[in-house]
Amino acid sequence: MSTRLARSPLPSLTGMRFAAAALVFVSHIASNRIFADPSTDNWFFDVFNPAGWMGVGFFFILSGFVLTWSAREGDTVTGFWRRRLAKIFPNHLATWLAGFLLMVVTGEFLNAFHVIPSAFLVHTWIPRMDALSSTNGPSWSLCCELVFYLAFPFIFRLVKKIRPERLWAWTLGVLAAIAGWAAFVYAVLPKDPEIVWAPMPFWHFWAIYNPPPVRMLDFLLGILVARLVITGRWIRVGWPTAVTLLLAGYVAMVFVPPEFGMMAVTAGPLAVLIATAASSDVNSTRSPFRGRTMIWLGEVSFAFYMVHYLVLHFTLKALGARVAWSLPEGLAVGAGIALITLAVAHLTYTYIEMPAMRRFSRPRRRTATPISTAATGAAAPVALAQPLAAPAEPLPTPSGPRPGPEPASAERPREPVDFGPA
Repeated sequence: MSTRLARSPLPSLTGMRFAAAALVFVSHIASNRIFADPSTDNWFFDVFNPAGWMGVGFFFILSGFVLTWSAREGDTVTGFWRRRLAKIFPNHLATWLAGFLLMVVTGEFLNAFHVIPSAFLVHTWIPRMDALSSTNGPSWSLCCELVFYLAFPFIFRLVKKIRPERLWAWTLGVLAAIAGWAAFVYAVLPKDPEIVWAPMPFWHFWAIYNPPPVRMLDFLLGILVARLVITGRWIRVGWPTAVTLLLAGYVAMVFVPPEFGMMAVTAGPLAVLIATAASSDVNSTRSPFRGRTMIWLGEVSFAFYMVHYLVLHFTLKALGARVAWSLPEGLAVGAGIALITLAVAHLTYTYIEMPAMRRFSRPRRRTATPISTAATGAAAPVALAQPLAAPAEPLPTPSGPRPGPEPASAERPREPVDFGPA
C-alpha cells in the first residue's frame, strides 16, 4: 500500500473517539453510585463500570494505529515530540489547574506529593489510589500517552523492519502477552488490600491498568494492526462482524475476573474494530461514524475526556453528598451532566486546545526585516481528528488541513527520522 493511501483521511476513527469517551463517562456515572435502589445501583455498576476499561483500551490502541498511519517521511524526532506535547499539555494543565482550584474552594484534601506529580504527568507510576486520582483523575492515562510518544519514533523504526508476512505472528504475540500478564498478576500478586469500589485487589488493578510499560502493549498492538492494513495483510472484516466481536468482548468483560476484563478479552475486538473502520474509510464504504455530527464530537472528544470527571464530581458534590435517585431521575441527571460536559469541552477545545496547537505545534519562522529584526508567526495546526488516551491523536479528516512537510526553520532539528510507511 502506498504512502499516499496510508495518509488517507480516517473520519470514522474520529467519530469513534467520542463513543469511547462516552464509555468512560458512563463508567464514572456508575462508579459514583447515584441510584437509590440497591439492586438497580448494583446492576448499573456491574454492567457499566467496566465500560471505562474498554474506552481507555480503545484510546491506547488507537494512538498506535493513528501515529503509524499518519507518520511522515522525513519527520524529525523533536518535531514529532513538539506536536504531541502541544496537543496534550494545554488541556492537561488547564484541567489540572481547574481541579486544584475546585479542590481548594470546596475544601477537599490536597497532598503535595500527589498534586505535583500529576502536574508533570508522572503520577501513574505511584502505586497509590489517591495519587492516581489526584486533581483530575483521567489525566493518569496521559502519563501513558507521554511515554508512548517518547518511544514511538524508535519503536516504529523497529516495527517497520518486520517483514509483512510476519506481522500477524507479532500481532498475535502481543495479544498473548496482554493475556499472559493478566494471568500472571491474577495468580502471583498479593490479594490485599481490596479496592472499595471494585471487586479486585489494588495491586492487581494497578499492575494491569496503570503502568505505562504494561499499556505499551496496547499501543504496540495498534502499531502492528496499522502496519497490517497498510501492507495489505489485514483480513476483510465487515461492520457486523466487528461489532459482534466487540459486544462479545464486552459481555466477557462483565463476567470474567476483572484482571482479565480490563484488557485481555477486549484488546482483540477493539483492534478489529479500529482496522475495520480504517478500511471502511479507505474503501469509501458505509460507516456509522462518518457523519458531520460524529466528526465534530470526535474533534472535541479529548477535551470532553479531560473535563468530564471534574464536571461530574463537582456537580454531584454541589447537589449534595450521596444523593440518590430513581433510575429515570438518575439517567436524566447523568444526561444533563453529559450536556454540561459537552459544552465545557467545546469551550476548552475552541479557546485552549486549538489556539495552543496553532501556537506551539511548530516553531515560529524567522523572517529577515530591513532593520535586522525577526518577525515571527504561528504556523497552521497539524491536521486533527483526535485519543488518544488519553484521547490525543491526530487523524486527518476531509475538512481539516492535510499533514505535510514541516516548513524550514532555523530551529528545526537536523536529524531526520524515516517515519514513512515502507
